Amino acid sequence: MLKEKIKLYLEIRINKYFSAVRWPVLLIVIPALLIGTYTLLNILSEVVIEKRRSQMAAYEKRFASIQKDLPAYAYVNYVTDQKDSPDFIRVRYALIPALIVQGLSPNKEYLVAHYLNSTNIPQFEGYTLKKNYKNGVMLFQRNR
Repeated sequence: MLKEKIKLYLEIRINKYFSAVRWPVLLIVIPALLIGTYTLLNILSEVVIEKRRSQMAAYEKRFASIQKDLPAYAYVNYVTDQKDSPDFIRVRYALIPALIVQGLSPNKEYLVAHYLNSTNIPQFEGYTLKKNYKNGVMLFQRNR
């Protein structure tokens, strides 16, 4: 008997509460579903139909081979011939878990050179070429 009274009381309270918030909830949920659907279709059209990929995917592919040659969590110097570009942030992401330091100082054990506009292999004082990956990316190791 008491159980039925509690159940009835709760049903009345719940129905009263949900009828009051039904429209505000629908005003939030419906646009969220429409925006989510639009975003999903936009991403699918870019990737599947137009065959566009993010620039990060290109960086991950370019630096995948060098990542295998770097020790995990090693500090690595990074230099590039690209001026005022977001390369440094993309390379930091692509070479995780290595810790990237931009520039030549302080000198670390390894140096990653990313030279896209030059066919010559650059020379860095105190470093010798360990491996040239033939895609504009080179790994140097510090002389001992």
